[in-house]
Amino acid sequence: MLRHASHTSSLTILPLLCLASQLSVFAQQEHGIAPVPSVVLELNVKDESADGIECFRITTPTATYLLDKLGAGLSSMLDSQGHDWISFSPLPGSGSAGEYRGFPNAVFKEQGSYFHPRNVSTDSALMIVESATTERVVISATASNGQWAGVYTFTASACTFTLTKKPADHNYWVLYEGTPGGSLDTDDWWISSGSAIKSLVNTKHEGDLRGDSGVEWIAFGDKQLDRVLALIHHEDDELPDRYYPMESNMTVFGFGRNGMQKHLESVPQSFSIAFIDTSDSAQIPVRIGTLAADASNTSNQAAELMGITQRRKALEQYALTQPGDAPRGKQLFASERTKCSTCHVVQGEGGAVGPDLSVIGGKFDRPHLIESLLSPSQQIVEGYRTQLILTRDGIVHSGIVRSEVDGSLKLVDAYNREISLATTDIEQRTIANVSLMPQGLLDPLSPQEFTDLVAYLETLQSGNAKFGSGLAGPVTLPAGFEISTVATGLSGVTAMEVAADGRVFICEQNGSLRVVKDGILLDQPFVALDVEHNWERGLIGVTLDPAFPDTPWVYVVYVTDQPYSHHRVSRFAAVGDVAVAGSEKILLVGDDQKLFGGNVPAGHQGGGIHFGRDGKIYVGLGEQTAGVPAQSFNALQGKILRINADGSIPRDNPFMGRTNGKYQSIWAIGCRNPFTFAVRKTTGEMFINDVGGKFEEVNLGIAGANYGWPDIEHGTPGTDAVTGPIHQYPQASISGGDFSDTAVDWPSAYRGKYFFADFVHGWIKMLDPLAPERAIDFAQGIRRPVDLRFARDGSLYVLVRNAWVVDQKFEENTGSLLRISYHQ
Repeated sequence: MLRHASHTSSLTILPLLCLASQLSVFAQQEHGIAPVPSVVLELNVKDESADGIECFRITTPTATYLLDKLGAGLSSMLDSQGHDWISFSPLPGSGSAGEYRGFPNAVFKEQGSYFHPRNVSTDSALMIVESATTERVVISATASNGQWAGVYTFTASACTFTLTKKPADHNYWVLYEGTPGGSLDTDDWWISSGSAIKSLVNTKHEGDLRGDSGVEWIAFGDKQLDRVLALIHHEDDELPDRYYPMESNMTVFGFGRNGMQKHLESVPQSFSIAFIDTSDSAQIPVRIGTLAADASNTSNQAAELMGITQRRKALEQYALTQPGDAPRGKQLFASERTKCSTCHVVQGEGGAVGPDLSVIGGKFDRPHLIESLLSPSQQIVEGYRTQLILTRDGIVHSGIVRSEVDGSLKLVDAYNREISLATTDIEQRTIANVSLMPQGLLDPLSPQEFTDLVAYLETLQSGNAKFGSGLAGPVTLPAGFEISTVATGLSGVTAMEVAADGRVFICEQNGSLRVVKDGILLDQPFVALDVEHNWERGLIGVTLDPAFPDTPWVYVVYVTDQPYSHHRVSRFAAVGDVAVAGSEKILLVGDDQKLFGGNVPAGHQGGGIHFGRDGKIYVGLGEQTAGVPAQSFNALQGKILRINADGSIPRDNPFMGRTNGKYQSIWAIGCRNPFTFAVRKTTGEMFINDVGGKFEEVNLGIAGANYGWPDIEHGTPGTDAVTGPIHQYPQASISGGDFSDTAVDWPSAYRGKYFFADFVHGWIKMLDPLAPERAIDFAQGIRRPVDLRFARDGSLYVLVRNAWVVDQKFEENTGSLLRISYHQ
């Protein structure tokens, strides 16, 4: 139980990221944010401890609010006469008489909740006073897991809560659980939008509230007071809303609630809570209409947040496509405007709060650097997660733990200031998935300045660059095309597939099949396989049933060392975004790789897998740098294979009479490393990208073909027995490819073409299938692309590995997913 602390301290004496008060005047000045005025005229925000809970106390002309700093929910809302219409109490076991109460209580789960005053089930949040003036106070809240976020805006007339971030697969509700007039009495009443009739507090409501003027609302009144508490949802939806009294102790009203089911699913959405000084049922709808318009015009959180989002997208787009001036960026890095050097060391100089950035440009490509600056909590380096520490006196501290020895803990805050705490004084510790770097810190920079800073970070490399890693600078595209970052933090990516419903399935070489859904990289993999994770071995290919998700089959290619190193083609059943446990069906078992040797036996693994237009599965396997197996009919290495969707072998495969058993799956021979290939859905054409010796090749997939390796060095053959390439270029490392038939909104010059990438050069080019000899430039400056796939909406996804093979120098979490689209 937290001890009560009786002091009330001003906001202006506390540091930026200390939850005891998240934004001080010092921090505001440090980051160019207008400070809280010394004389509060109308709105006032201070720190206060109530029932042992540290809160923000926001005083307005119409109400006084207590906002719990750890739980990120309103615990009290007092009217001008001092009546508390929420009356939260943290007393364990008090239930509806105290600990259940609050607003907006938006998320409830089995082991915790978010945006709820602090109780035994509440998960902690990181709160920041973003701005505070005499007219408005804005406080942001981010859940410790980083998946939920919201903003409170306090004005003279209302408090508006806007949920701004949520997991793709979770809904929410917005609740008022409180005490009209200070306690729930039988003669209390409520009235709602679409009706002018007062209902006594014991009258329940089930079903969608009918809206007025584009909003839906409910108001609660106390018979003894000429005042109501109004709750407004700034969107008239058709989702269920529910009210009932609980145990004669409190109201339970929820927007988007039906029983214990949550129905709100989109963000951003805004909800206001306010007092209106009238109990006249005819006047309440009029006053609420005015209040809703004022709240929308004054706080306008959703529009503001969308505006901030659009500005950050504009910064991202500019920095992705413009070169930047690295020397100017270096000056910005050390300037008072960014304070980057306050927290980060470069070549031994700077503060050590955040990670050392001396070689960051060698690890991360430009899209990843941009996201790290604009959304610092998206990917956090281990060891640098913010810790929220609640001490027994009710104070909350935040920072990075530097040491913990002999009963003493040392915490470093965002300004490299050390906080010493006795471990015996600590009540609770939480590791938050939130960066100590404030989001929006660099928003004041111009697009050119931001790009200059990115360009400087790209120069921070050491030693000789490995294959493709030396690329720096913008991504260049033809006029009208835009590139954006969808996801970062991927590890050793190798291949992907885009589902008809827009989900992207991504292979990580370590065995995790990741899913990007609605633009968000889901935390839980579709499946995590036990693979041999070495050099080019691991999870290396994925495709989906042509009727997916109606036919919920997901197919993968991976290398396992159980009981020996070999390829495996397997099928999994999908339920939602994960595989059904135990659903793996092994369709094809490859050869024991130690039988063939090779210069680098774990290299040249291939892994491409796709369905043909004939409904068969095609798989490309490399020859593990051994050469000879590519021409052998007693090896699957160096081949294109063809099997049925159930793993059986089609009887019309071209080498049935020359092979036995699993080797009857051989469809074409003489491949070196067919890293991937693509099948054109409109014609069934197959283009195979074979990583070369002296030449990189694009080969036309033909049943029974021999592409010559190793008898014929890659390039034009000198014999009719060998099928030569339709396109070739000097040695580098050809990677992903796909046909642009779905890009119907792209200019005609780009439709119906074959796009392919090169891992070393970092470009994307395209071929006309009718005249494939000449490649046409499309994109430059993409560091280590491994796969390309066109989505049904016509956008081109680009999977970026940004790492070499898995060896002792392999770096995790450097990969990203990019998206290229066309806008007229």
